[in-house]
Amino acid sequence: MLFSAGIGDTIVNNAALSNASCTENAARYAEWCEKAAACTFGQYLELYRHHCDPRGDFARDGFDDTGFPSGAKSWETVESYLLSKRACIEAFEAGRQIWRSYVRDMAQWGDEELVAAWEHERCSGLAVA
Repeated sequence: MLFSAGIGDTIVNNAALSNASCTENAARYAEWCEKAAACTFGQYLELYRHHCDPRGDFARDGFDDTGFPSGAKSWETVESYLLSKRACIEAFEAGRQIWRSYVRDMAQWGDEELVAAWEHERCSGLAVA
């Protein structure tokens, strides 16, 4: 998975990067950017799976649910799915928090639909700083 590296892996990878040539570092960074730009909402949930709060519950449920709309490009898609499952209000709130973070983070990569979603979140006054 895109976000499954542990802290030990990160330390080892950072040490390897500091010893690599600038060309190798640039190539690795370009590869990372490509992967990050292609991250789906379902993959983004991996960031929250180990949280001991409602966001963690939402992430685990969404990540493990094969019917979850992991490729969603709008909150309405996720919300519609949650409504169809009769999810509790806490699931809606936690999911919305994660969604806002996702569109904020992914909008920087230029996905037009996610840029529009981020603009919608910002204009609604609900955006995460």
